[in-house]
Amino acid sequence: PMHNQWPGGHLLPRSLESVEIQLGGTKESVCVNAEWFRLNVGDETLVPVRVDAGIPEGLDAEGRAEECATEEMKLADWIEDCASRSQGRGYLKDWHLVQLLKSKSDSSKWSLYTTPDIFERDLLNSFLERYCGSDYKFVYWGPSGSRTKLHSDVLHSFSWSYNVVGRKKWTFYTPDTDGRVFSVIQEAGECIFVPSLWKHEVENLVQTLSINHNWVTSANIDLTWECLQSEMGSIEKELAAWGLPEDDWESREMMLKGCCGLNVTMLFLMILLELVELLNSLSGETVTDSSGEEYDCSVSIFRLENVFRSVLDEGSTIARIGAVLKSDNLARGIARYADETMQHIQVTYDG
Repeated sequence: PMHNQWPGGHLLPRSLESVEIQLGGTKESVCVNAEWFRLNVGDETLVPVRVDAGIPEGLDAEGRAEECATEEMKLADWIEDCASRSQGRGYLKDWHLVQLLKSKSDSSKWSLYTTPDIFERDLLNSFLERYCGSDYKFVYWGPSGSRTKLHSDVLHSFSWSYNVVGRKKWTFYTPDTDGRVFSVIQEAGECIFVPSLWKHEVENLVQTLSINHNWVTSANIDLTWECLQSEMGSIEKELAAWGLPEDDWESREMMLKGCCGLNVTMLFLMILLELVELLNSLSGETVTDSSGEEYDCSVSIFRLENVFRSVLDEGSTIARIGAVLKSDNLARGIARYADETMQHIQVTYDG
């Protein structure tokens, strides 16, 4: 298969199906290729290193890890710090490496990998990359002993994590009534899938470099909406204490995006655009395929429509859109288009 050079010293297949260690001409070394980062990222580039700030271990009310503070550190300092100790208190994580590389030069040069087919259907990152210049695609790089404390993933998303170099220990706590706990050792070249709402903690057993994506599909979009609704309630309590006006929707949307990386306006438009694309696929405008794909599209439309109606019925949605877009007329036009789309779905599927 076609390969791209990955900084772990591996030749990484675009599909992430396998990995070939080729560092310094030997198969024994499993170290991160720090020189690749120096050359392509730059010693002076600041990277987000999480450090243990003495915060008690545990979860906040939304299931997020209360674990550490973030320090901006020069890459050269991080590489030296990482190499100088066998056990590290710092962890370079939630690093938008691909975004960074694209911003530094020709984006076509930095196709470091492509998402495996099984994880490819992704409403969240496709929308964020296309319209917002952001993503939930990260690189994690930590020394032996660095860890992520117990948490569940942002936006109640799915996540997957691929080890380029190193070894991790994952401990999962299932959300069912039995509350089962089990651990998995992840080796280099292996990928872990984390379902929505599964709390987990992760420890790097050796120096480890990994690719991590959070992503949302029609299968868990309802949970993402529940997460936003919960965060909206928390924000309302804060704003009430501050005495902000009840109709200050722009501030509410800004705070929601700051907390979650997503707000009601973004979720609304993300679902609407996906519904339109799926309807076009079924009409033959973009895809003419087997009945299996038609079934997948229909199931996705059904799931997305239910959540979309809930978002549309939330009393403040159109006002929020108008505040973000700074145009009430545009918001009303989008609302009319959304209603027409819902009517089209109803005619198509309900006869």
